[in-house]
Amino acid sequence: MKWQDIVKTVAPSIASALGGPLAGNAVKAVANLFLGTNSASEEELNEAIQKATPEQLIKLKELDYQFEQLQVEQFKDEYLDRDSARKIALT
Repeated sequence: MKWQDIVKTVAPSIASALGGPLAGNAVKAVANLFLGTNSASEEELNEAIQKATPEQLIKLKELDYQFEQLQVEQFKDEYLDRDSARKIALT
């Protein structure tokens, strides 16, 4: 099983970020959590996540919640930007 598959199961918000513009931030956050560094190879991440402790998986879930909040804030900012543009267009 690849590390991404484990992340999909435990942290779906981070997993969705892996396929988008926040992918670099997501990988850095996961690497920092499991390896204590912002950079890691696929093999290093895979090995570290395969050997994750329950405490690390709980921290991954907490990190997932933070990513979810970032996505909500990003959506909110985009909505407010479009809304203000609509208001300007109507005046």
